[in-house]
Amino acid sequence: TFSDVPIRLKRPMRQKLITLPKAMKKQGAIGAVKHMLGLKLKDVLGLETPAIANYTTGEVMGVSSDRLSASFGVSRDEQ
Repeated sequence: TFSDVPIRLKRPMRQKLITLPKAMKKQGAIGAVKHMLGLKLKDVLGLETPAIANYTTGEVMGVSSDRLSASFGVSRDEQ
């Protein structure tokens, strides 16, 4: 729902965090630091802004409701 919008890290940061355990397993803490050094500052500090569209359909709420009312033949005045 849009009342609890997920705040996401930028894609390069997410990818580094996902592969971080593998780097730590090979070289320990130093490997982890080396692994994370490849990131740019904007990727570390930046967040992705959430979209206003529904992530499953790609539609905003108004479009979805218009489509639904049209399928049932309900006009805007009747709504």
